[in-house]
Amino acid sequence: MRKVLTTFMLISFLSLITLAKDFRYINWGMDKSEVSMNEMSTLYERGNNYLVYEMKLYGIESYLIYKFDNNSCYEAMYYFLENHWDEDDYFKDYEKVKKGLISQYGKPRSFEEKYTDNYYENKPDKKGYALNQGILTVESIWQYPETTVILTLAKPEGEDYILMTLAYRNLFNDFYTYILDFKENIERDFDF
Repeated sequence: MRKVLTTFMLISFLSLITLAKDFRYINWGMDKSEVSMNEMSTLYERGNNYLVYEMKLYGIESYLIYKFDNNSCYEAMYYFLENHWDEDDYFKDYEKVKKGLISQYGKPRSFEEKYTDNYYENKPDKKGYALNQGILTVESIWQYPETTVILTLAKPEGEDYILMTLAYRNLFNDFYTYILDFKENIERDFDF
């Protein structure tokens, strides 16, 4: 009887693991057709290595982009579409999304405000200006067994707009890419 009960508990536990999704309605590694069948938002664009959906997240208009390598989903990213005249409003959006993520995942593993010019670091009244000049990048990171979650607010280099993104990345894909890069560097450096 004990063996039957243990077996039943193990099967139930494995079933729960299988039902868990890595991101929204999908698991990493699904192909484009599987992601399309499971994603409920409105399809905006389909490309060779991506699917783009229109939606709102935490009340903010956004694109949700699923990225694929060899028809295997490895990343999903929200591009928030709000434009503001007052740079400080971007921080309000960032805090709204961060607060929602904290309620869902708990406190981030890390939070960082990165300045390329230390002059603005201790001037909170200049944060909006620093962001608009590309001097400040704000980033929060959550880490889970198979997924890294990264919320970023920055002005992309060479661009004239401020961008907030929320990326969900398959941790194993990042590790696999790291191993391949390491292998290529070894082969190049040692002339194999």
